[in-house]
Amino acid sequence: MTNSLTRVDTDELSFVSDRFDENEYAQVAQLARLQQVHLMSCEYEAKIPEILVQQDLEHGTLRPSYEGEPEAYSFDREHGFSVGEYTWRADVKQGRRKLLKLKCTYVLVYDNFQDCDEAYTYLYFKKVGRFTTYPYFRTQFSVQVGASGLTFPPLPSLIDRVD
Repeated sequence: MTNSLTRVDTDELSFVSDRFDENEYAQVAQLARLQQVHLMSCEYEAKIPEILVQQDLEHGTLRPSYEGEPEAYSFDREHGFSVGEYTWRADVKQGRRKLLKLKCTYVLVYDNFQDCDEAYTYLYFKKVGRFTTYPYFRTQFSVQVGASGLTFPPLPSLIDRVD
């Protein structure tokens, strides 16, 4: 394993790929052990005066949007572990103008992947890393918004998806 994580190639194996093997994925899922979750970075910016004015004029019209994606991933077959970064972003907009931004990157470490195919460990990371990190991000959003003295509804719960 190298000392740094590599950028993720999005043209990888997916659940709908012709070469996807359900048994291979099930083996990775059964073996995987989450060892660590770390908040690596967090950037927050809120245009408080503009948000307060907008909330007074149009109560309840500002709604957050959010997205998450894997940023980097590294796999060490010999030692059976992987390290990945998952980044979440949330914005609150007025038209095209961002009034609030939050970006958090989390590092996840999984082990027990001896003799597993890297493509399947990465597919596992993409799916499970999303659900592992989102509650932390959702909480961070609420904490930052609350510390700013603002009121927004919490980010919604995630629903399962296959892509």
